[in-house]
Amino acid sequence: MFKIFKNNSQFSTCRCPSMSSSRRCPSVVPPRPCSSVSSFTLIELIVVISLIAFFAGLFIANYHTGERISNLLTETQKIAGVFKQAQNMALTGESVSGSRPDRGYGVYVGNLHSYKLFADTSATSTYAYDSGDKVIQNFTTPSTIEISSSATSTVFVPPDATIYTDGSPASGISTVTIHQTESNRYLYIRVDASSGRIDIVSSL
Repeated sequence: MFKIFKNNSQFSTCRCPSMSSSRRCPSVVPPRPCSSVSSFTLIELIVVISLIAFFAGLFIANYHTGERISNLLTETQKIAGVFKQAQNMALTGESVSGSRPDRGYGVYVGNLHSYKLFADTSATSTYAYDSGDKVIQNFTTPSTIEISSSATSTVFVPPDATIYTDGSPASGISTVTIHQTESNRYLYIRVDASSGRIDIVSSL
């Protein structure tokens, strides 16, 4: 039984080995060429990976830089807050250990990583910190934050919070420098003796 194909182009005349006569046999249709499939080459993959690594590195570097700047600003605000606290204590006449120190309240910057809020109660040192003064609170900075000051002791004397630096009446502006060592960035606290303003600035 023969199957009839309507499309004659699918057939060609050939001689089958088992038959003596010619008949129409299905012709072999060559396969269609496959359409080209786009794919990454090794070089393209290397380029893509390199770009990803590059932008990831930029992101991480910017993240760390932002984190360091934030830490510097946070620590500077904290230090400035301690200076303002001493100033407010002088204005309000706050008692320390049951009495008000007549010579005032101050901030002592002892070394690169510590400072303290104190009451000037010592009889041997006036308007400057010494070992006989009452320490209200000790503070330390992180290892990457350094603090230095143009005046080791800054004292605010009641009732008007008059400013003394290192035992003498202050004139002009004294400066506290805060240094972030990893990023080598600086912020400054300016204490203005004439106006009493305590400000944070990015440059002098």
